[in-house]
Amino acid sequence: MWSSELRRAEERAQKFKDEVDQLLESKRHMRAENSSLQEQVHARDQEIARLHSSYKGGQTFDNVKKTFSSDKLQQEHEQYAGFLRAIGNVLGVSNFSALPNTVEKLHANNYDL
Repeated sequence: MWSSELRRAEERAQKFKDEVDQLLESKRHMRAENSSLQEQVHARDQEIARLHSSYKGGQTFDNVKKTFSSDKLQQEHEQYAGFLRAIGNVLGVSNFSALPNTVEKLHANNYDL
């Protein structure tokens, strides 16, 4: 008698375990679907914001100032000036205004830089 009750209890436990496994799998599937939908919503929101800013005339002056601050432009200018000096040193050019002519002459003579 107690063996049949034990067997039924084990069967119920197995049934509950199977249900838990199914629910866990369903939970994993829903989380994956939820993640995918969240990415799509995020992409949609970014596109809406982009279109809205285009509709309003693009970036505000404050945003443009942040992007193209004089310090940032000065850094880029110094970086490019350094590149030009390095190229001039390699080519033996001290007058940077003559650098384009020197480069054209080298290309005309089929020299690679």
